[in-house]
Amino acid sequence: PATPVGGTFGVPAGPIDRAASDARSDVLTFTTDPLTTPLLLAGAITIDIAVDSAAPSFDLHAVLSRIDATGAVWPLAEGFATLAPGSATLPMRATCCRLETGEALRLSISPAAFPAFTVNPGTGQPPWTASLADQRVTVLHVRCRDSRLNLPIHPVAQE
Repeated sequence: PATPVGGTFGVPAGPIDRAASDARSDVLTFTTDPLTTPLLLAGAITIDIAVDSAAPSFDLHAVLSRIDATGAVWPLAEGFATLAPGSATLPMRATCCRLETGEALRLSISPAAFPAFTVNPGTGQPPWTASLADQRVTVLHVRCRDSRLNLPIHPVAQE
């Protein structure tokens, strides 16, 4: 499972560059083009997501990050949920951040956040009663046209 780095759930927690974590093969990333104007995010963030899975139950850990001019990836907000195949809304922690021209946003999605959260066996059974024989790898498919990241975008004051 993908171990979260930085942010609220990461080990270590806090403002840690998560570029190496995002490069893992079990982390799905969506990155914007560099911004052409400043952007202010302030408030709650949600992800409306449509996901197909081979398992009846799976976890999703999502991180919204800011990519600075050096390529470092700084976490802004996170969310975690145990879901079933289909459509769901994944709430994330609120944020307040001004992004500058040239910076970008990245959404990273992984199927676990261990050790912050217990690994889901994918069987529908609670993790504390499932045996190792019950655990299996889950293949997730995110249906992008049915999914969206909802951001609290506010006007940036002119200086």
